Amino acid sequence: MNKNMMFALVLLMMNGAVLAGEDSSHAMDKGFEKMDVNNDSVLTPEEAASNPSLSQRFASVDADNSGSIDKSEYQFFSALTEAD
Repeated sequence: MNKNMMFALVLLMMNGAVLAGEDSSHAMDKGFEKMDVNNDSVLTPEEAASNPSLSQRFASVDADNSGSIDKSEYQFFSALTEAD
């Protein structure tokens, strides 16, 4: 699946996550904050290692190829994994 298709799929899934309510969003934020050990608002591969699923998909989740995962990329990942 190419990145554009994945991005479109994630956007559709995010819409469902938004409709699911604030609890999902709050849980996502807490998960991100827990892994973001140095509080720089991005996850490095080392920080993501505490979540095996995220760590395994790190390169795919890092949509902008910055070498880190920001909160919006993490939200996309969370929406995908909730749908699994």
